[in-house]
Order: sequence, then structure tokens, then C-alpha cells
Amino acid sequence: MSRSSQRAFHASNKGKSKRERFAKEYAVDCNATQAAIRAGYSPKTARQQGARLLSKVNIALPLEEAAKAAELNAEEVIDGIRRTVQRCESPDNFQPFAVLKGYELLGKRLKLFTDKIELTGDDLLIERLTAGRKRLQE
Repeated sequence: MSRSSQRAFHASNKGKSKRERFAKEYAVDCNATQAAIRAGYSPKTARQQGARLLSKVNIALPLEEAAKAAELNAEEVIDGIRRTVQRCESPDNFQPFAVLKGYELLGKRLKLFTDKIELTGDDLLIERLTAGRKRLQE
């Protein structure tokens, strides 16, 4: 193997491992820029690298697989919370704070508790937003 082909071989393997690391890191928090940085790309170009990597087919497949695995893990976590709540509700092992925390976590997962935020602002802005909505409905 010539030196140039050896360099090309090592460069392609190095790139592949970075791409694989990117796919694994992206599955953690779905943040392409941070995943690129954690995978070893330069922080200066991480945003562009993340966008480029997300468009590649060979990256998309591992991401889909990781997403499916994450869904299974979420189901397992919810089942674990349910089992813990049931155990803590039993008369011989009643733990009211643990039960309450379990229900709180399940409620958050099911999005039962949403905060309402009251916004006050410029009357001109509100008028423009209202006019824009009317134009969209027409």
C-alpha cells in the first residue's frame, strides 16, 4: 500500500469514527452543534459540521436506530416509576413523598402540568400580530 493510499485509508477511518461518535452524541440531546463538538469537530465549525452530518444518509440510519432505542428506554423508565409508585402505595410500605414524586414525574411525562404565561406588550405589536393572523386566515 502506498503512502498516499495509507493516508487516505486512515483519513476515511478517522472520519468514520468521528461520524459514528457524532451519531451517538446527537442521540443524547439532539443538539447537532454540541454533538459535533463532543465528537471532536472544531467548535468554530461545529454548527456547519452538525448540519452537514445530519444530511448524510449514513448518519441518519444510526440516528433513527438510537431514537428507537431511546423510546424503549423511556417506556422502561415510565414502567419503573409506575412499579415504584405501586410499591410505595402498599399499606405495609406506604411512602407518601415517594408516591407524590412518582405521580409528579408521570404527570410531567404526560404533559399534564403546563405553565401558563401571561404576556403583556406593546399595543402596536399586538395589532400587527392580529392583522397577520387575519391575513393568514383569508
